[in-house]
Amino acid sequence: MKYTNTLKRFFIIVITCSAVCSVSCKKILDVGKPTKTITNEETYRTDESALSAMAGVYASMMYDSRLNFGNGATTLYAGLSADEFTTRDVTGSLLSFQRNDLYVDLAEPGLCFWVPAYKQIFYLNTIIEQAAASTSGTFTTPVRNQLTGESKFLRAFCYFYLTNFFGDVPLVLTTDFKVNALLPRKAQAEVYDQIEKDLKEAQTLLSSDYALANTDKTHANKYAATALLARVYLYRQKWKEAEEQASLLIDGGNFSLVDALDHVFDKTSQEAILQFATTTNYSDYRIPERRHFVPAIRWVDDIVNYGLESVYLDHPDDYTNFAELFYPSETLTKQMLSAFEKDDQRKAFWTSYIESPNVSPWYGAITYYIKKYHEVNTVGVEGEQEYTVMRLAEQYLIRAEARAHLGKLAAAATDLNVIRARAGLPSKSASNMADMLLAIEHERQVELFGEFGHRWFDLKRTNRAQSVLGAISIKSPFQSYQLLYPIPRPELLANPNLRQNPGYN
Repeated sequence: MKYTNTLKRFFIIVITCSAVCSVSCKKILDVGKPTKTITNEETYRTDESALSAMAGVYASMMYDSRLNFGNGATTLYAGLSADEFTTRDVTGSLLSFQRNDLYVDLAEPGLCFWVPAYKQIFYLNTIIEQAAASTSGTFTTPVRNQLTGESKFLRAFCYFYLTNFFGDVPLVLTTDFKVNALLPRKAQAEVYDQIEKDLKEAQTLLSSDYALANTDKTHANKYAATALLARVYLYRQKWKEAEEQASLLIDGGNFSLVDALDHVFDKTSQEAILQFATTTNYSDYRIPERRHFVPAIRWVDDIVNYGLESVYLDHPDDYTNFAELFYPSETLTKQMLSAFEKDDQRKAFWTSYIESPNVSPWYGAITYYIKKYHEVNTVGVEGEQEYTVMRLAEQYLIRAEARAHLGKLAAAATDLNVIRARAGLPSKSASNMADMLLAIEHERQVELFGEFGHRWFDLKRTNRAQSVLGAISIKSPFQSYQLLYPIPRPELLANPNLRQNPGYN
């Protein structure tokens, strides 16, 4: 059809233009562009240069040469390890994560998690040491405290993900290469002790505003430290402490749930506690998740909304020609889709779908994908959304779970139902702790899906992974050793004091 060919040329032109356009990166801070001289003591002579060093840490975490634990890898790989995503990469390493069939020589555990996390930890240790050592009169105490607090928060953030992926890990707290190169793994309890210590110190050092980032929420403050500390207490089963920390954020009046679900992840969102700054340098890649979760041509937005479905559904050959552009690399599993209750507005706003012709190999199947970051990213144009790291909804669910364990079932239900009401769902109650905890687990699944690996970590920490994931054919039989990722072989070869996780040869 002539119309089809015209449409095809139109999409090719648009995609090609998007690929070749480029602009300079936006500034992350008004105090100066990110600096790569984080380890240079001269950097810590003035407030401006020291703040630029911290901006460099955020930039390094967000815009690495590949996905890392802080910019999309956690969402992707943990989502595959759990029951959130299925991959179209049927021969590559992504399928290993979906099968939970990892092996020592697999590149991703090292390149996406271990190496970038320890790289950031080294940078953060440098800032902590250099900030403490500087005697410059133009490096002021408020900025020294801010940088130290941010560094301790981010170090805790790095270790949180390291220990949840790998279990026991080396605890690197200095910049001494000779010592660090031979450190053995520390027990997870000791790692968590250090995380708690760093977060408590960050709370005392950091301010309670977002002035440093011109009211954007792209730099950690006291609230971010409190949010992560509440999560850590929950993971450590310190129920009273988790309830207390979450309450500081819920009842403090500084945050509120966003009623409009399609604006939860906006940079102006009152729900956001911490976001990482994006850049306008790339179109599809400004929000990291878009690399894997959002197709080049969105069926609903680009086809259905223009009444063009029949152009493809009635002409399977044309559909086949465009299939690679219609489908993202990873889509939602049937387990994830079945978790949404009828009328759950999160499915309506936070997912989208692709239809298909009713012929082989499509058979009219409808495929869903995540759409929390919904806006089209245009090169050089500031977007409305920012990369959200922590938000208030999680704190309601943390407090609900903590209260359930404390026997406060009515209060737990109240917190749970705040989240359900926002999603357009009726209230739930439970007469016993076990039923309430299952209700909270379910709500965490449908509220936090596709966000920094919550589902994978939840199934592990509640000892539910083997029963839930073992029931999925592609993952069966699921064995306990698969709860941890393997220590990368290059790290084992470089450090004779490291030991591999059980189950990996």
